[in-house]
Amino acid sequence: MVFTRQPESWREWWAAIRAFTAEWYGIPAGEVTGYDPRVAEVEREIGMAISPSVHEWAAYAAGLERADVFRRAMRDDFALEWAPDIDALRILSIVEGNVDWVIQHGHLGREDPPVEALHVDAEHGELLDSWQHTATTSAFAFQQLLAYRRSPGGSFSVDMTVTPDVLDRIRGAGRISVQLDRQTLIEGDDLLVVAGVSPYTLPEGWGSIEVQVGASRVGHVPQVLTELTGGRGVWATGAFLPGPGRCSCGEVH
Repeated sequence: MVFTRQPESWREWWAAIRAFTAEWYGIPAGEVTGYDPRVAEVEREIGMAISPSVHEWAAYAAGLERADVFRRAMRDDFALEWAPDIDALRILSIVEGNVDWVIQHGHLGREDPPVEALHVDAEHGELLDSWQHTATTSAFAFQQLLAYRRSPGGSFSVDMTVTPDVLDRIRGAGRISVQLDRQTLIEGDDLLVVAGVSPYTLPEGWGSIEVQVGASRVGHVPQVLTELTGGRGVWATGAFLPGPGRCSCGEVH
């Protein structure tokens, strides 16, 4: 387990991100420094100091690249480019070419600035829509990490409204819960649950529950979680597929 309490600062969030990455990918966690020379170059280009959390994003990405796990961990294309046409710093581009994640100029000086998603026409470069993706840069990095993690024990996800009652029940499956923007992360031994409105469903936004378990949990998934796999529209792998000693799922794709 990584969390012992709710992180309260950009530095604490980045320490948790690094600890998660070390646990999942078997690489050194590294230290949170809040500095990267590539961001310093951008600071000189635009004539202003940039958030330590943005520095840490670049330093963290460099560590993943050195360990040759950036593509597995983040999937998309790292960017650290000043875009004068939109007055923003581009920090990641989706591999399909139609979404960029940026930090607006007016937010760059904040301690942990919000990240905006830009939906663009990949062929013509025309901006089609934009919205706030996450409230902080550290949350952006953590969400990207969560989105592409593949657990050895298995996983499932289901779209549903996460009511306070549902959230209270699934909290009992873990040992600690922390808040991530409009989602709650619940962590236990070899268990990770994320419930609420994912930033990847924006701008519409809808609720979902995503569960991942490690190898030690195969055959020992808490009942409150296996009950969620009994409906339609469940996506499941590993321990959550029907089979001897595994949960009994409904319609699984």
